Amino acid sequence: MEIPSGKTFLINPLNFDGPCNNKTINVEHDLRPSPNALQISSSNNVILSGLTFKDNPHVHVILDYLKSVHVSDITIDNPGDSPYTDGIHISGSTNVTIDHCRIATGDDCISIVKGASYLNISNITCGPGRRISAFLC
Repeated sequence: MEIPSGKTFLINPLNFDGPCNNKTINVEHDLRPSPNALQISSSNNVILSGLTFKDNPHVHVILDYLKSVHVSDITIDNPGDSPYTDGIHISGSTNVTIDHCRIATGDDCISIVKGASYLNISNITCGPGRRISAFLC
């Protein structure tokens, strides 16, 4: 899926389930309510770059059971008093790089949970919420 630069889109939450095998992903409107903005699951070689998320009521980006992921130049903007608004949530994923992101949330900027391994996180501007949290038990 390619989103043209310089454009702003107001969309409902999206879920991507793999494997996609380098094919085009078709997005269909889904009326089921979800507080999460973007979830990518069960895929390999994922690149997520140049997106902005604003005022989402819960988790902004979920990386769930992925292999080889590169997230860069992501901006997440929520007020500091917005509870449960994790920026990027990583679970069950390996070989994840997160680089050059600005994450402002009321909760964790990046949360790492069980099954996540081989992470490289650098050049992150984080706050006013908590920093990077790991719950690996």
